[in-house]
Amino acid sequence: MSDSGDTIDSGADAPTSTIADNDVPLDYDGDGVVDGYLHREDDGTAYAVLDLDHDGESETVAADTDGDGYVDVVASDTDGDGAVDYAVVDTDGDHIADTAVYDRDGDGDFDYAAVDTNGDGVIDGTAADTDNDGDFDAVEVDSDYDGVVDAVVVDTNDDAEFDTVYSDTDGNGTVDTATPIEDTPDPTQQTAATDAAAEPTTTTTTTTTTTTTTDSADSATTDTTTETSTDPATDPATVSAQPAAPAS
Repeated sequence: MSDSGDTIDSGADAPTSTIADNDVPLDYDGDGVVDGYLHREDDGTAYAVLDLDHDGESETVAADTDGDGYVDVVASDTDGDGAVDYAVVDTDGDHIADTAVYDRDGDGDFDYAAVDTNGDGVIDGTAADTDNDGDFDAVEVDSDYDGVVDAVVVDTNDDAEFDTVYSDTDGNGTVDTATPIEDTPDPTQQTAATDAAAEPTTTTTTTTTTTTTTDSADSATTDTTTETSTDPATDPATVSAQPAAPAS
């Protein structure tokens, strides 16, 4: 991925020391000129609207969305066209920016995203809209966090469904395997099939023995005994030949 090993720029952070104030002017860069205003809601959330380039237009919004006193979202208009084209987010509340999205062509749609999935501050996944249709169609992943992309998931036919995984199976930095997503084994199904195959099969054998006795009054009495046993089934391929009984 082009940004592998890079860090996510947190952008502008609203001063946490003023997060408890309400509707206060901010001099973000300390030059004596008001750069924006901070507003705090009754539920503890807050946002700051900033004019960091002093052109008279506010181009950055920094927000504390969970009320913990730290900025969670920063959105900016970096090219001055009046539309947000960059945003960075702390999605898990650990005060480290882990997701950044960009509108790189200025059409009003975010077309690139960078993600820090393990919270170490380093980008290990990216997503891109390569054909500018508004849908992300390529995702690069560094799953072992070594700074090298080891899997790329792609929507090759532009139907808004990812269909192919390209993988670097030997870790040399070059893709060497392409697998259709529908051919990728389902781990849940594989586990169920393995468990079923491991279950022993049993057979039930019933033996009936009849014994007839005759008493002195020439009356016959018959006793019948039935035995049932259950044994694991034996694979015929593993049964060895038994020696024949000697002739009597």
